[in-house]
Parts: sequence; structure tokens; C-alpha cells
Amino acid sequence: SFERVTADGKKKVRKSLTAEPPLNYASLGELFDSKLELDARVSQLASSDEIIDKQREKLKAMAAQIQELKKNVGVGVPQAAEQQEAVKILKEKNENLLKTIADMEKELAEAKKGGGNGGKNKDDNNLKDSLIQDYKGKLDETGLVPAGICPGKTAKDPPPVPKPGMPGSLENAPVAVVEKKPANGEGGLAAMLAGKQAKIAAKPKDNKAEKAKAALQKLGLPDKKPIKPNVKMTHVFWSVIPPDQLEGTIWPELSDQSVKFDIKHFEESFGKKAAKKLARTTTAAPGTMTKHVEVVHLIDSQRQQNLGIALKRMRLKNKEIKSAVITMDDTVLSPATVNVLVDICPTAEEKQLLDKYIKDGSDPKVLGPEEKYLYEVSQIPRLQERLQCLRTKHEFGYHARKILDITKLTRNAVVEVEKSEPFKRILEIILALGNYANGGTPRGAAWGFKLDVLGKLANVKDNTGHTTMMHYLYHLLEDQYPELLKKFHLPAASKVTQLSLTDVSGDLNALSKAVQQIKSEIQHPPFTKGDRFQKVMEKFEVRASKDVVRLQTDFESVRSDFQKLAIRFGESGPQVQPSSFFSSLVTFEHDLKRVAKQVAKMREDAERKDKAEKEKLRRQTLRKLKKLQQSTGDPDLFDAYKKANSGDTAEVIERFIDRYKAEKMKKQNSKKQ
Repeated sequence: SFERVTADGKKKVRKSLTAEPPLNYASLGELFDSKLELDARVSQLASSDEIIDKQREKLKAMAAQIQELKKNVGVGVPQAAEQQEAVKILKEKNENLLKTIADMEKELAEAKKGGGNGGKNKDDNNLKDSLIQDYKGKLDETGLVPAGICPGKTAKDPPPVPKPGMPGSLENAPVAVVEKKPANGEGGLAAMLAGKQAKIAAKPKDNKAEKAKAALQKLGLPDKKPIKPNVKMTHVFWSVIPPDQLEGTIWPELSDQSVKFDIKHFEESFGKKAAKKLARTTTAAPGTMTKHVEVVHLIDSQRQQNLGIALKRMRLKNKEIKSAVITMDDTVLSPATVNVLVDICPTAEEKQLLDKYIKDGSDPKVLGPEEKYLYEVSQIPRLQERLQCLRTKHEFGYHARKILDITKLTRNAVVEVEKSEPFKRILEIILALGNYANGGTPRGAAWGFKLDVLGKLANVKDNTGHTTMMHYLYHLLEDQYPELLKKFHLPAASKVTQLSLTDVSGDLNALSKAVQQIKSEIQHPPFTKGDRFQKVMEKFEVRASKDVVRLQTDFESVRSDFQKLAIRFGESGPQVQPSSFFSSLVTFEHDLKRVAKQVAKMREDAERKDKAEKEKLRRQTLRKLKKLQQSTGDPDLFDAYKKANSGDTAEVIERFIDRYKAEKMKKQNSKKQ
């Protein structure tokens, strides 16, 4: 029991509380801070980010509780009971932590017996076991903190915190993790670690390198030695063709090892230095009859307007149009007229309106001019199909020639690139430069590259920022491979940069369907004596069918040749079209020619500047000679002055000095005699 003096001076006795001595919360806080550091080290051994997060959350929560208790220290005896309860809770938590440590020790012992973790894990486990024993031996009888942290429990002062690496060091102390076990009753830290190790062991090994090596051995190619440039280079961002895709391409035939270039100069050039609102339209509903005087309209105003404009442009009577369609008169039915007639063919709904109007006994003479035209031509069966066949007859020649021309251009471009040895040699040189620039990176030691990089060389700038790798390539070709510059030319490829085989295939299929439509339409018998559709179109269908078959055969042959060419250069897939494939080549050729013009202009400017400097020096020399002549009065200087007006300045000066010295020596010798 103890006494407390109240404000009125009376003593008040309160019952004693069996409270533990107050904890040294400052030291205990340092302990948990050290545990947080230890958490990171144990987590590295466990290789589990999930466990790290849970440990940190547990320890931070405990540290927060301790900080809360710190605030209550010295408040008064009433809080002693709460502190006692908090200590009790912490003891229970610590017991659970130690129990988990024991479980973990057991799991580690079983893992040691299995021997699946290797020598390194054994050493780590042995070190961990010894540290656990050291840590347990340092606890006081509370089992909560190391001995000496709680005053009153021992007479000793709080021991100093061991240095890292020493026995009992907090950085090596084990950290127990309290977490809920799974529903099946099996779990804990060791189970989680074992599960993660099992996943890692079950993960298949990456055999990419083995596949690449096998592919190279199949082609009889050696492994390329990685290149390590002496300086950090500006990289060429190309797409490397994997070794297993080299078969059937030109790349195994090329060797960048045979390319010779000035490495030092290349490094100096490309080494990195440090540091309207839509208008609303209203149309009358079909079938409504609008009376204007004696004219009857059965179609809506918009349709009526379009028909009226088309009929006025043709300037043909309805009976003339009907007769020309039946007799297949090409003098009347020109391609432009046929296109208009296809667009203004009567619809099924309009035919029904007209038929109903006539069946009701109405007078067709009071119909509007547009309705009269629709009624006149609607008497021809299958009018729209007949006009479409006639349009095919008019346009077949144009579309067939277009497809044939594209086929020939594509074939010429394929043959040109396939036989261009200078182009292959230039690719070999680019491969050598790119492999050196990309040395030490995954893009280095490549056997080939995608052709789209040819258009990117002009964007790879050197250290000065004034020239690019395209300039370097041009100078290299000019100095060591001048014959390649003269012979490299792809005129046929430049004509197919806008072509798409997919579009051509679509046009060819549409043409084939149109001919098939004609073949189907001529099966219908003539509907009147003067109907010449079957007679005219039969002859055309036979000729057009043969032409379509020939076009399809040629097109498939060219498409196959192009696909083989693309595969040979490492390009494949449905997205590879002549427009993209040949555009890369043509763009590269244009860039090379553009650089050649730039270099020629730079040389002309330099030569012009040099001539100006020489002329300036020559004039200065003339002025000096003139002054020298005036000062000496020597008439012989006049000849030197006169000769200095022509020729190279250096030669003039040298000639003048020699002449002047010779004249002086001559005069001196004559005086001595």
C-alpha cells in the first residue's frame, strides 16, 4: 500500500497494485527499431516480398503500441493497470513469436536433412540457428526483452548494444512472424518459403540460347563473338533476326567479319560523349401522292430531284433508253451513260408503287417525268443486273490492263532486288557497322536485321550533330568501295512503292465475280425478239473468262516470288507488302543520293573558300612586291611583280625569292671583280 496527500492536506491510503516495474521504453524502442532493420535481412534470406510486408506491418503495429505507452509514462498510478495489461499482451505476442520461431527451426532442420537447398542455404541456416540461440540467451525472465532493459529485474545496467557481426547483435537476431494459418492447418513462414521455392524449381529453364546455338549449328554457322567497343556507342535500333529464322535468307551468305573500316574513326564519330453541323433534310414518305395541276408524283422530292438532274444530263428520251438497253446499242449506252443508269435504276418499292398505280386504272400520262421514266424502264426484267454486266464489259479492259501492269512492275522489282549484288554487299557493310555500334548490348552480334532500319540510318547522328551514320556509310563506300556506289541503283523498285498485293487481289476477285455474274445472266433467255443481251455478252464472257484465268495465274506467280524474296531478306507475314518492302529500299537509295549531293556541295563550298583565301593571299603578295619595288628602286623586281599576277601564290613567292637572291648574288660578284 502507499499514501497520497490530497489537495486539502489529508492522507489517503490506496491498495497496492502488483504492477511490474516500468519498462525502459527508450531502450525498448531502439530494440524494435533494430528489429525493423533485422526484418530486411531475414526477408532477403527468405526471398519473399509478401513476408517482408507482413513483418513490417506487425512490427510497426507493436512499435506504435509502445509509443502510445511512452506517452502515458508518468501520468499517474491510475494508468498503471493499463500499462500492466499492455505488458501482458506484449508477453503473449512474444510467446507466439517464439513459438513460430520454433516451428521455423523445425522446418529448417527438415530442409537440411533433405539437402535440397544447397551449400549456401545450409550455411545460412546454421548461422540463423546460432543467432537464435544467442538471442534467446539474452532475454530476461519476462521473455520479452534482453536482460538489463527492464530496471528492477537485475542489478546490472543495461548492456550496450552489440556491434554488427558480434554475437547477440540485433541485426542478426531472428524476427518471428505472427500470421494466421491457412484453413487446412498447415502453413507458417517455412511453408510459404517452401512453396515459393517449389514454384521457382518448377519453372522451366530458358532454353533460348540452346535453341539459337542449335539453329546456328544446323546452318553450319559459328557463334558470333560479342563485340566490346572501346567507348560507349550510339546504338542502331534495328530488329535482330533470330538464328532460328535465318534459314532460307541471304544473311548466312553475308559476313560482316570481312568488312574493313577505321574503328577508331567510327568510335570518334559515333561514340557517346559524357554527360460543321449537318444540314437537316426532310423527305416525303414513299407512296404519298403529291398533286400539282395534272402531274402525279409517286416518289419523294429528293429522289425526284436526283432523277430529274440525271435525265437532263443524258438528254435521251425514255423510249430511246429502253430500246438501247434491249438492243445493247453501244453508240447510245456509253460508259458514262451506263454508270448513270445503274445509279437511277428503279427500286423494288418503286416498282410496286407504279404497278399498283396502273392496276388501279390510273392514267400513266399524268405521271411526272421521273415516274414516267421509272415506269418505262421497269418493264425490262433484271434491269439492274443487265446494266451492271454492261458496265463490266465497258470497264473490263481498263481493270485488266491495270492488274497486268502492276503484276509486271512487281515482277521486275523482285528480279531487280534478287539480282542486285551491290545491295547485298552494302547490307553486309551496314551489318558490320551496326554490330560494332551495338557491341555489348542484346542488339549486338546479330546475323541480320529487318530492312526498316535502312530508313533510320539518317537519324543516327554523330557526336557533332551535323552528320549522320548515312554520311559515314557514304564516305566509307566512296573511299573503300566506290564500285558499289556506281552500281547500286533500283529503278524498278521505285515504281512499286505505292502498290499493295492485297488491293490487287481484291480488284482481281471483284473482276472475276463480275465475269461470273455475266455468265449467270446469259443463262436467262431473251424476253423479247429484239433482246440482244445474250448474243452480245456470250462472246465477251468467253474472252473475259480466259483473261481472268491468265491474270490470276500471273498474279499468284508474282505474289509467290515476292513472298520468297521477302523471306530471303528476313521479312515475312501478311503485313509485308511491296509498298513497305520496296519503300525501305528506295528510301535508303534516295537518302544515299541526298547525302552524296550534300557532300558534293560541302566540297564545292570548301573549294570556293580555299580559292578565295588563295586569291586574298595573292593580292597581299602583289601589294608587298609593289612596295618593295618602290622602296628599293630595283627594276628587276618589276618582272617578279608581273609574273606574280598569274599562277599559284606560293609558287610566285618562291620564284620571286629565288630570282631576287640570284640577282643580288650576281651584283655582289660583279662588284668584287
